[in-house]
Amino acid sequence: MGCIWSEYVLLCILFMMCQTAANTHAAQWFERTLDDSAIRRITLPEALRGALVLGDAAVERYRVFAVAMGLLVLAAMLYTLNRTKLGLLIRAGVQDREMVESLGYRIRRLFVGVFVAGSALAGLGGVMWGLYQQNVTPQIGGQVNVLIFIVIIISFSVFLHLFLFIIE
Repeated sequence: MGCIWSEYVLLCILFMMCQTAANTHAAQWFERTLDDSAIRRITLPEALRGALVLGDAAVERYRVFAVAMGLLVLAAMLYTLNRTKLGLLIRAGVQDREMVESLGYRIRRLFVGVFVAGSALAGLGGVMWGLYQQNVTPQIGGQVNVLIFIVIIISFSVFLHLFLFIIE
């Protein structure tokens, strides 16, 4: 098992290094070819600026808004998938595509709609991240790649250790 773990870590580190090099190269290319007009400064609305003081802790208003927006999207998705005919068709289409098609539903269009909804959620996430950073650049997604890979490596490490602990 140790061999698999070490190969995974080395592969992740190699991938991170390649990704970081590619992002650095892309950032340098954008800096050379684009002027300052490529960077868009965004200011938060007045209602989302500042912080709320709760006891001894201060929480940014925008973070509270982001959590509320995430909970709203989660509630909407759970309601749609679990309580509507559309959600029933999506779940049934994932389970048995041919059966749903035989009932006369165009499952391909349904899955295209799911893809569009997922893309819209990704766009919402990008807007929320851009507002948090208060600027938008062409390489905005590359700023968090290293953090994402660190989370992946740590979570895999924890999962692997738990799995090995359960087996023993």
